[in-house]
Amino acid sequence: MSDQTTIELDVLIIGGGIAGLWTLATLLNRGLRAGLIEASALGQGQTLWSQGIIHGGIKYALTGQASSASKAISAMPAAWQAALKGEGEVAIPTARVLSEHQLLWTTTGLLSRFSGVAASKAIRTPVQRLDKSSRPGLFAGAPSSVDVYQVAEPVLDVPSVVSALAKGRENAIARVACITGITRRAQHARDAVRVTAQLHDGQHVAFKTRALICCAGAGNADLARVMHDEHDKSSSTLGSFIRMQTRPLHMLYAELPETLAAALPSRGMLFGHCLGVGSVPRLTITSFSRDSTGPTHWLIGGGIAEQGVPRSASEQIEACTKELHACLPWLSRELPSVRLFAGRIDRAEGFMPDGSRPDEPVIQHAGPIIAAWPTKLAFAPLLAQRLIDQLRERGLTINAPSPIQSAATIVAADTLAALPRAHVGTLPWEAARDAASSHEQSAVGGLGGIGGTE
Repeated sequence: MSDQTTIELDVLIIGGGIAGLWTLATLLNRGLRAGLIEASALGQGQTLWSQGIIHGGIKYALTGQASSASKAISAMPAAWQAALKGEGEVAIPTARVLSEHQLLWTTTGLLSRFSGVAASKAIRTPVQRLDKSSRPGLFAGAPSSVDVYQVAEPVLDVPSVVSALAKGRENAIARVACITGITRRAQHARDAVRVTAQLHDGQHVAFKTRALICCAGAGNADLARVMHDEHDKSSSTLGSFIRMQTRPLHMLYAELPETLAAALPSRGMLFGHCLGVGSVPRLTITSFSRDSTGPTHWLIGGGIAEQGVPRSASEQIEACTKELHACLPWLSRELPSVRLFAGRIDRAEGFMPDGSRPDEPVIQHAGPIIAAWPTKLAFAPLLAQRLIDQLRERGLTINAPSPIQSAATIVAADTLAALPRAHVGTLPWEAARDAASSHEQSAVGGLGGIGGTE
């Protein structure tokens, strides 16, 4: 490849998380010459910290009131199920479903009714109260004073979703080292936007595109700083249209050693929310296991992750230890063998005046430059459809959805084929293991006590 390669596209996407990848698949299926560039690994960061729950709204209706968020998200499970079956506009039949449903459970001291059951009727989320004899896995030993509900919301293996979205589209996805410039040119020209990037080998590449979609999550703020208008040399504020917010989380993940996993029902796999008295679950736990002989990992979020932002890693581990014992008291003998790790991640979203979570995906634009945030992983299909509408308003010709097919039959093989490939990222515990020799350290401890560093 020469020192300066120029690639012409209809649409360039920056950011290889769930939003960018789903949007790329949609654009390719609509006949557009599209490409995606990523400065890290596909899904790395916010997407692979996601717990993979395809919410239908029940989590957002725990107060008994079906909020606008719960109504907006109610159609998402059906869209994802179609994709998983290979029947949707975007097909991901190779993605792995970890569980067809999740559980909601109370603590023994929770007296308030589960008002989300009533709200779920308005948002089409089937909920079933389980009697003691029909409780699965780890909940078989829960006392009768703990109420357990089964919710028809699937939980997905997020790395497999990322892989499925990239499969067949490898020649439309590339890795770059950094974006060096974004220039807005003539509003409706084929080269309305020019993007320059540097590769890891020091070479440079330029893109001429009719539209640019920034799906880089928190990285959209960095992209804003390199945006300029070709016809206004005095302007350095083109990127000011991008208004975003970050809401930090102090997440945790737990490792159940192989000996413990083998001794527990369903190898300790758990998918669900422990309910408190507010609208945010005390704990949200999803599980992951590579095979039937290794350890099981829990990814832990919910109220503990939101409330734990001011805490140090060791303080967060100590707080989570107490919450796990409070929420799963019938496992008190097993919990001391579980190892806890803490990690921080920012939820990047479109700006809200009060700093609250947006109810839906957020799209902002300045002519041919668009910034987008899905808000939740489950919203990726909805965001892609809304971006199609934005591009149509920009004058791009958008075909009707095509029958499911690989990207290779839709886009010329040389779209981004000359550029380095981007690979799927790693889960938090895998990333921590790979980075163990770096300067970043996380506190680690067993549930029986606090240890040193990872």
